[in-house]
Amino acid sequence: MSLLKAFIMTISCMVIASVYASGGVQAGTIYEYVDRDGSVILTDSPPPGVKARPVQKFRDISDAEKQEMDKEKSLQTQKFRESDVKRRGNEEKVRAARAEYEQALKDEQQYRANKNQARGFANQKHWINMLEEQGKEIEEKKKKLRELESEP
Repeated sequence: MSLLKAFIMTISCMVIASVYASGGVQAGTIYEYVDRDGSVILTDSPPPGVKARPVQKFRDISDAEKQEMDKEKSLQTQKFRESDVKRRGNEEKVRAARAEYEQALKDEQQYRANKNQARGFANQKHWINMLEEQGKEIEEKKKKLRELESEP
């Protein structure tokens, strides 16, 4: 039976919170009573002749307080949007850096194949130099990718 009471109280609190959060109740008291079927009813105006107990009292909110709450909500929304834009921009940078890194790896494979197929010392030396430069480029791209991935 105590589990049922806990469930009912949880539901009651959720209903109260949602009514309050929606702005449906600006001032007054929320009452709770049990109807003939045993259901718990929450209302701001219980019917006459019903034993209802006050659950939550709300105070009037001034216009200045409403404006301040609206400003706070607006600032939070703006901060969320800014952080979302930043996150999306960072994700795009990571995607681009990853694509560059993967392309550099493919280029290295192609240079290696070209070196192996090269005829003559000068031609092989050219592809060896290209491989060395590509190795440096791969390390730079790998470092850049890691830095971007570690950003919040």
